[in-house]
Amino acid sequence: MPPNALGPIAAAAPLSAVLTFLLVRFSLRLRLVAQPRLDRWHKTPTPNTGGLAVFLTCALLYTLFAWGRYPMIAASAAAIALIGFLDDRVQLRPLVKFLAQSTCVIVVMASGVVFRATPWEAVNLALTFLWIAGITNAFNLIDNMDGLCAGVAVIISASRLWFAIETGDPGTALISALLCGSFLGFLAFNYRPAKIFMGDCGSMLAGFTLGALALASPVPRTRVFVSAIFFPALTFLYPIFDTVLVSILRRAAGRPITVGGRDHSSHRLVSLGLSEGNVVWLLWGLTALGSLAGLVTYSMPFGVVGIGFLLVTGVAVLGVFLGTLPAYIPPDTALIRSTWFRRRIPTLRAGTTLVVDVLLSGVALLSAFLVRWDQGFPGAHAHEFLISLPVVMLGYALASLSLRTFNLGWRWFGAPDLIQLAKCVLLGLTLSMFVIWMAGMRGYSRGVTPFLK
Repeated sequence: MPPNALGPIAAAAPLSAVLTFLLVRFSLRLRLVAQPRLDRWHKTPTPNTGGLAVFLTCALLYTLFAWGRYPMIAASAAAIALIGFLDDRVQLRPLVKFLAQSTCVIVVMASGVVFRATPWEAVNLALTFLWIAGITNAFNLIDNMDGLCAGVAVIISASRLWFAIETGDPGTALISALLCGSFLGFLAFNYRPAKIFMGDCGSMLAGFTLGALALASPVPRTRVFVSAIFFPALTFLYPIFDTVLVSILRRAAGRPITVGGRDHSSHRLVSLGLSEGNVVWLLWGLTALGSLAGLVTYSMPFGVVGIGFLLVTGVAVLGVFLGTLPAYIPPDTALIRSTWFRRRIPTLRAGTTLVVDVLLSGVALLSAFLVRWDQGFPGAHAHEFLISLPVVMLGYALASLSLRTFNLGWRWFGAPDLIQLAKCVLLGLTLSMFVIWMAGMRGYSRGVTPFLK
């Protein structure tokens, strides 16, 4: 590790620990605490100002070690931290909080941080916005058990630090080192039993900064499309997994996503009889495994597509299993409302079948390109794959929703079910090819199309 990365870590960890210790001592006197609630995990009043220690550490050391590196990300991250601190104090309404986050994301995008994955600038801007805002809120959601979010932040920032050093990106390396050291110092007081929480101030700071840095690095993020997608997705595998799981299950139950509860993956694992400490270490391990897989995917994209796919599939199966486990729901939000989503997909099994089928349609498209172009893919055909992947997956999803093939019972599968499934595939293929044709891709390979069937 080069000296310019050693310095920030060596300074950040003890400074953050000292500031956290002081906040533990004085926050109770100042009544800066999170009170126990039915929809929260802790049982005693606990200071929730730890994010302030992380923020002050990062701000001070940024001026000493990394001044001028990604200035708009640094300024917006400071604003995000202050918004989070305000939310910890007065409980901002979800819409107000989201508008404030959106403003910070737009400032970063205006500075030139855009994931240019498609030839359409509007689509690129939308993807960038969804990524940064989504990761910001994903870290906010996983801050639900002692030490969990802080440890995830340490692991991901450490992996980003290693990657930045290997690829010669000093700016990302310095900021990742600051985050890694700051959250490491805080973790000493946040590990079970936690003496202090980071609050929205810390969780939003971690998610926003790491999510933005993943797109801001000047190092080319892709030599092939596969690494462009798998690298960030696997690096942030656990936050994305927990957010998707909670969002699907809450909406399926007719509950708002923004209403908290003891229904996260960590809480469901505890319901199996695992201790909180074991659950935290298990989820840290999943984060480390995803980060390692992401780094390997970037180095050898096509050589580890199978590994990435198996890991994602395994996590999806874990999500299905966790979805069957009990979760605590506060009494005032336990009433299940009939929503469009729940009427269309009434059971967890049906929803899981739909998700798996849509993912497999994307795998089928990738297989078609690999078989059709062999050594010529990705090369000049990566652009076609990039454009058609979301089209094919969305087309199949619409067809499946229309024909309700996710309700087919494989145990009693017969000829009528086979006909229904064939109709779904044909309808999805027709929709996809129509959109591709309307997009002007007249030269789209006819050799790929049969594989989509």
